[in-house]
Amino acid sequence: MLNDPRSHGLWEATAPQAPIMAALDRQIAADVVVVGGGYTGMSCALHLAEAGRQVVLLEGREIGFGGAGRNVGLINAGLWLMPDDLTAKLGSIHGERLLRLLGEGPAMVMDLIDR
Repeated sequence: MLNDPRSHGLWEATAPQAPIMAALDRQIAADVVVVGGGYTGMSCALHLAEAGRQVVLLEGREIGFGGAGRNVGLINAGLWLMPDDLTAKLGSIHGERLLRLLGEGPAMVMDLIDR
């Protein structure tokens, strides 16, 4: 993460080294170009590739450099509201749906990581 303790600190010091990636030095063809190798860009590129698209992912620094490299590394399914408060605010249909989706979220993240 470019050895800048002001931006990444402990996370850079304790994380595995980012993959070494070559600079784009030639013309290439793709169906889709994804700009940014954070969580959203990597997930987008993965889903497009799984759907049969030829994808190129471009990252200006290194994979996970931006916000993805500055979080606390937790996969958290929670909100700042208690589940009962959430259903009281949103109603049982939408509250329960959101709680179910939040509960499934961590497994989805781990599946993305594995893929």
